[in-house]
Amino acid sequence: MRTLDRARGSTTLELPLLAGAIASLTLATILAQPQVRGTRAPELPGLRAICLDASASATAPRSQWPRQVGRFLRAQCALAQADGHEVLLVEYAASAQRTFGPGSPEELLAHLDGRQTLLVPGERVAATANSSAGSHLAEALEVMTPNLLDPQRTEQILVLHGDGTYTAADPAPALELLARGGVRVEWADLDPPTRVRLGIEEVHVPPSVAAGAPSAARLELYWQLASGGSTARLPQLNWSLSGPGGAAYGVARPELPSSASAGRGGRLRWSSRLDLPPRVAGSHQLRIQVTSAGTPPGELSNGSSALGSGDQRAAEWLNVGQRLRLAIVHREDAPALAPGWRALSQQGLDVRPVHTDQLLGVLPEVDAVLTLDVGPADLPGHAMRAFINSGGGWLATIGWQFLGSWSPAGQAAEGDLSSILPLDPGNEGGTERDVVLLVDGSGSMAGEPFERVREALFELVPAALPVDRLELRFFNESLGPVEFRSTGQTPAERRKELSPLLHAAVPHGGTDILYALGQLAESRRRTDASGLVLLLSDGRSSAVSASAGAEARAALTRSRLDLSVLAVGEHADRGCLPSLLAPGEELIEAGDLSSLAGLLQRAVNQRRVRTDPEQIAVAGTPADPLFRDVLAAQQTGGPELLASPTCARAEWGAGSDALWVTQPEGEPLLAVKRHGQGWVAALATTPAPAWAPDLVDAPGALTPLLMALASAGVDRSTEVNLGHESGQLVLEQVPLVWPDPLTCEFWPPLGGAIQWVSEPTASSALRVGVGGSALDPRRRRTGPVPDELAAFPRGTLMEARIRGADGLLASVPFLAPGPAEWSGVSPRVSRKLPAAGPAPVLPRPAPHPLAPWFLGLGLTLGFAAGLAPLRRLWSR
Repeated sequence: MRTLDRARGSTTLELPLLAGAIASLTLATILAQPQVRGTRAPELPGLRAICLDASASATAPRSQWPRQVGRFLRAQCALAQADGHEVLLVEYAASAQRTFGPGSPEELLAHLDGRQTLLVPGERVAATANSSAGSHLAEALEVMTPNLLDPQRTEQILVLHGDGTYTAADPAPALELLARGGVRVEWADLDPPTRVRLGIEEVHVPPSVAAGAPSAARLELYWQLASGGSTARLPQLNWSLSGPGGAAYGVARPELPSSASAGRGGRLRWSSRLDLPPRVAGSHQLRIQVTSAGTPPGELSNGSSALGSGDQRAAEWLNVGQRLRLAIVHREDAPALAPGWRALSQQGLDVRPVHTDQLLGVLPEVDAVLTLDVGPADLPGHAMRAFINSGGGWLATIGWQFLGSWSPAGQAAEGDLSSILPLDPGNEGGTERDVVLLVDGSGSMAGEPFERVREALFELVPAALPVDRLELRFFNESLGPVEFRSTGQTPAERRKELSPLLHAAVPHGGTDILYALGQLAESRRRTDASGLVLLLSDGRSSAVSASAGAEARAALTRSRLDLSVLAVGEHADRGCLPSLLAPGEELIEAGDLSSLAGLLQRAVNQRRVRTDPEQIAVAGTPADPLFRDVLAAQQTGGPELLASPTCARAEWGAGSDALWVTQPEGEPLLAVKRHGQGWVAALATTPAPAWAPDLVDAPGALTPLLMALASAGVDRSTEVNLGHESGQLVLEQVPLVWPDPLTCEFWPPLGGAIQWVSEPTASSALRVGVGGSALDPRRRRTGPVPDELAAFPRGTLMEARIRGADGLLASVPFLAPGPAEWSGVSPRVSRKLPAAGPAPVLPRPAPHPLAPWFLGLGLTLGFAAGLAPLRRLWSR
């Protein structure tokens, strides 16, 4: 009887399990095969999508642009109302943005009439146009495509308002995709130009001019005609020529040649000569600006010209005499160079301040390079090596940014310059350590304060030692989870780990500092590794006493955690935070967090630097006679070369020559090393208030060294030149020993600073050509301009690597030949589009995210149901 009851109970359990399994598997099958959107009946009204050209070349020649745009948009709204369609508005210039919709035309009219604040007639468009020198039509079409190819729409109309020119990627593929997908494309031409405009396309100066001799520049100008002709008076050109010996100012009044004829776009083009006065030897910057007639000569403004921007100003360098030239390279976010550094020109060394992304372009014109806390990985390595090999000099100063970019031996990428430096700051740092940045999660740290915390971590993490594991945690009334953790062994690995920081957010809530510290100490009680806790707080917390703070500190000590307290804000609760300090310790004042990156670097990376107020730099023992003379010149002011510098701990590199050492320890501070025909030097500090304040305002004792590095003489006889003519790449001055064919790889920079991509963007085969200026045709190679370069605006600086069968032969700068906003010869997209065809194949929707869960549940229930008969067999 008991056996029968068990069998009956098993059957009772088996049936619900089996039914649940069948239901779950059925539901999983339905969810795994979602209905394709294209098979559903249309559910949305038609769409009239308006693509508005708001680029500067479209708006600047038209004085009534805002009113014209307003009238055009109202007319489009009337058509949309008549058809029962919705409206989408996207405007583009150097970028694209969706301004309105999809939405009803009545809503857009309300915006245009000023009843709403999103869009006032023409104002937003005009503001965008005046600051955008670019026509990225392809990007605008990419923004609109998802709405235009929505199968739920009854009808789709695309209206292109503009002349169809573009300066970036070709929009033709996107237009063809839309046309084949059934989108009706309409064209709305711009009104004729109503404003005449004088523009500067290019400035040409001679390669060099003798000191004291007059010179001239050639200006390539254009005159934009209005619809009524060219009767308006031409504006004038104000110019300045500044350099050694001061600045000269003048005015040029160009005249329109009678033989000039209008080209495409209604523009007259001609060349004009600009005579320049004699100048003393040195590098002089020529600046030219279009100004209103009658403007007196004088210093040129740095702001936008009253007549517009983009083509209204130009600048070029004029080299006079045989002076030495020094490029001083600094990051874009670094402070401007102090005026005292300009005094180098009095010593015969002209200074050219440039950002990292400009260095490649000036290397053919300078004799030495000084990089101020710029890491080796952020420089064009192949071009720098070629420059030094041919006799150029390089002095690298070391700060936190340099340390964050340093690659140890064996880990450097191809072309990295770390291996040729005479100092090696890549010490391993000793024992492993956990570094916890504990950030107050109260509302006072939200917004801009935490953005500064995030920025500081982006600088700190790559510069940390490999043995330091960094993590970020918040606390409010309790300790939060780990938001970010870095365990990479190289700067590159650590930079890849930074992405979680982009999503971290301050949690808000109350604050209990002592409870959070106690939780942290308890969580690490069984951890053997030592650690450092950086507490970042404004001090507002639950009531604490000195004894409670001391107990929290003792708990951290028992867990092998050191504590540093950073007080945030000008009015931090000093009654709370001091209770957490050890005897004799002081708060670290973080203020408004503007200097947080430096505070964290000093707190975390003390093992990478030496900070000693009694430390000075004294002479080393160089073996080369050149640098013995340099030391003698440096010591004219006394035996102390640099007082109290903070310097990176470094080791001597192979083949290095010691110039400066620290006293009393005798550690490396400044060294030089021969590389090819040139010299490389490294200084284990940098001109910055927190590193070497003596060097902030002037080069001081570095002047003789910079002169020596520049005076070796760069051999430019073997330099090759890469340019483009009539759609062809032209490589000239090619050595006769180079093979045929050559491969030219193009490596563009990413972002504002040069960080070379891992693969070339494009390549071209260069072969021996005929004709040209070379006496021997083998010294001139030609090849097609790769199509991929059309996506880069005209003048984009990139590195061209010339390779033969046996490897790299040369690295040279190259300016992309792409279209420019003001060139007047920008390509124009074709209006001949293919007929509508089959609807484009859109990506099949992914299965419903719950499908795998129901599948697993069904299989589990089926398995459980199958066990019931086995249980009956076992029970017998």
